[in-house]
Amino acid sequence: MNAGEIEIHKGIPIPELVGRGRRHPITNVMARMEEGDSIDLPYKNPKAKSELYTKAKTAKIKITMRVVELNGAKIVRVWRIPNAIESP
Repeated sequence: MNAGEIEIHKGIPIPELVGRGRRHPITNVMARMEEGDSIDLPYKNPKAKSELYTKAKTAKIKITMRVVELNGAKIVRVWRIPNAIESP
């Protein structure tokens, strides 16, 4: 292909980003959490926990989580924790 074969288009609007450019809904929820708040999510697999840490990093917050049993079902309880530990 040479430069003469490439057509230049004018006036075509740029579509909204889909997928990577938008935040996952859980990231929005975690961003609204205050320190000490927690949420319960269904436990799917160990990889899902890793994905939650990644989403928290995107939201610029720190979390900790535990897999617990609630009413006979496994859930992941996620707590927001302080972003920085202060030195004594």
